[in-house]
Amino acid sequence: FQSSIYSNEQKTFGLHGLLNAGLSLFGLTVTPGRFTNPGQTVGSGAPLVSLGMVVFASFVSGVSQVSRKSLGSILCVAIAIQLGFWFMLSQQSRYILVLVLPMLMVAFEGEWTKRLMTGLVAVQAVVTGWLFWREMGEQRLPVLVGGLTRQEFISGFESEGRRVPGKVSVGLLASDTSLTKSDRVALYDEVCGYYLDVPYRWGNPGHSTELDYAAIRTTEDLLSAYKRLGITHVYVDNSGFANGSPEMFDRWTRATAGEPYLAADPLFSDQQSSWRALIANAVSEGKMVVQNQYSRTKTLYRIESGR
Repeated sequence: FQSSIYSNEQKTFGLHGLLNAGLSLFGLTVTPGRFTNPGQTVGSGAPLVSLGMVVFASFVSGVSQVSRKSLGSILCVAIAIQLGFWFMLSQQSRYILVLVLPMLMVAFEGEWTKRLMTGLVAVQAVVTGWLFWREMGEQRLPVLVGGLTRQEFISGFESEGRRVPGKVSVGLLASDTSLTKSDRVALYDEVCGYYLDVPYRWGNPGHSTELDYAAIRTTEDLLSAYKRLGITHVYVDNSGFANGSPEMFDRWTRATAGEPYLAADPLFSDQQSSWRALIANAVSEGKMVVQNQYSRTKTLYRIESGR
């Protein structure tokens, strides 16, 4: 079950099939968002997690100039082998970032490539620095220099009568004072639990084997698994679900309001998404109740004691 989840996820990255090998490598430089999450199926992955055109272009140029018995030729063979395994197993670009150094070493084997690299690396460094600033630094630097407190960064603040939202998706949960140190939260479709001040576990199938979804068939099975792990609350972020499948999200909302899923429902019969149906049914049955509704798609549920 766990291995099938991993295998299915890897197939959402890049381009598969031997005929697409060249397109896959080319795509690393021109459509890097297809090779890293989130949103890899539509090419909206994080741009920082990619090899970049400069590295690949320099490497290809270097390959044409290396001599047979040089270190560069050995590196070329090693790089080719690793790219072959990468193409077959998982086309996530993060898994081949380690190739940047050997690729650049090959590039510097060539005389004219060496001179060209000086300018290209400088340009790449400027672009990467700008991306890093836009994606991360601009939001986080004020916290380091004292312009924002940790709490303001996480959950937002008021400025001139206007509400400025926090910078992290889990901000409202992290600032929820109704949770205590003795509580433990299961997070669904949310991985930034490190912002919380209470113990947490990732709930989604594939993130761990602690919740054995292969053996969980009913709400009672799910609640028993929660109890065994000491989980008292469940947080569900349905943002991606609502945006990707509005009709299915509407059905899920109705399920929490008293129209539970049936066993024949597609959402229930899919082991990778059955947790969503089980949680909705548990809410419908009164075994879990809403503790805080942060938005239309983000909800904290409390598991009723004695259930």
